[in-house]
Amino acid sequence: APAGEAVLLRSEPSYAAAVLVSLADGTPVDVIDGPVTGSNATSWFNIGVGGQTGYVPAGTLIAAETAPPVAEEVTAPPAESTEPTESPSTDPVDVAPAAAPLVATTDVNLRASPSYDADVLLVIPAGAAVTGAGSAEPGLGFRPVIYNGVAGWVDGAFLGSEALAAPEEAPLPDPPALDTDAAASTGTTITSDDLNLRAGPDATAPVLTVMPPGATVEITGAPENGFTPVRYDEQSGWAASEFLGTGTDSGALPASETSDASDAAANEPAAAAPAPGGGSTGIAWPFSGGTWEVIQGYNNGTHTNRSAFAQYQYSLDWARTDGNTAGQPVYAPVSGTIQWVDRGSGGMLIDAGNGYGVAFFHVTLDGGFGSGQQVQQGQRLGVISGPGGDGYASTPHIDLTLWQLTDGGHASAPFTGQNAIAGTEFPASGVANQHMGVTVTP
Repeated sequence: APAGEAVLLRSEPSYAAAVLVSLADGTPVDVIDGPVTGSNATSWFNIGVGGQTGYVPAGTLIAAETAPPVAEEVTAPPAESTEPTESPSTDPVDVAPAAAPLVATTDVNLRASPSYDADVLLVIPAGAAVTGAGSAEPGLGFRPVIYNGVAGWVDGAFLGSEALAAPEEAPLPDPPALDTDAAASTGTTITSDDLNLRAGPDATAPVLTVMPPGATVEITGAPENGFTPVRYDEQSGWAASEFLGTGTDSGALPASETSDASDAAANEPAAAAPAPGGGSTGIAWPFSGGTWEVIQGYNNGTHTNRSAFAQYQYSLDWARTDGNTAGQPVYAPVSGTIQWVDRGSGGMLIDAGNGYGVAFFHVTLDGGFGSGQQVQQGQRLGVISGPGGDGYASTPHIDLTLWQLTDGGHASAPFTGQNAIAGTEFPASGVANQHMGVTVTP
């Protein structure tokens, strides 16, 4: 485990799968198969250990041949050496043995080679655990380490052995593919007015019954032709997606009326896909009370774009400065339609209806939420997870992510302009770990 923490062996390649056993850092294991693609497009290895088999995230294994030797004591770099994001001390630094977990004592660059001129691979946040991968480079004080599965070099002056508070979160899931129709394929929703339940996904299909306003219906499959398959009062059929959970007057024809194709089309139009960026997203703070701080900013650690589909470059991790984060209530940051709920990561994506969606993670959701439901800004959705909670990741916090929803994808977007949070902008400049340490009092 490169981060120096225990790794959970799971029954299936999914963060939601049952935990079979907890493996300590450095446990020898046999790789059976992998990498394999698990739920939400995450990557896993099938391994065997102690006569038991299961799955671990791909980033938690290193080859046994690279087991690090004990590190040597090193000194800080010469005074004339300078580093843009670090201020080295001139005092000698005792570096812990490579087998022991190390931590970054400040935000520090992970470089491609032991030189201040080498490329910066990423920035390791203060308090983050790293694994020593060998001895210090003589005369320079750089240490080879592994952080989040990435090997590189760090100035040893900024490594210590006492753990500091910092989130070491499991990789966030690849978001599921969006259905571009108006409703999602699972969950429940409600009708806004009298609405026809039809025998097929067509405005000319026979009307089976009329569902009253406010009726709860179960979504039983994927939308088709502007209609969603639903079950109401033990009867299955199709309802116009436009009028499920929108809060608008459907004007659906009563069952007793004759409905020809033109009348039905006028009364039950298909939902139109919103144009990306059309109108303000209207994002509010998902938490309240106390002072909250960014503990991981843009372009850092887990906040990267792993693929064109799974993008987290402009995510922000928030926690209360007084440490009282776990159990804090979480409120809907926008009004809109729930696109998906992922209990394994404690995540939810809400489509704001203007081409953007707001997602959050590491939250233990209240019961009853599912795809296709409508939520209102300020509605309580759950609490920030503590140990054992949904998507808990070593430090209680909430990850807030903004996506532009285009062609079923998720394009990471910064919180600026129409997407500012309660009027507060978080522009993107490309700086690593941008906005780290920013505080708000919502």
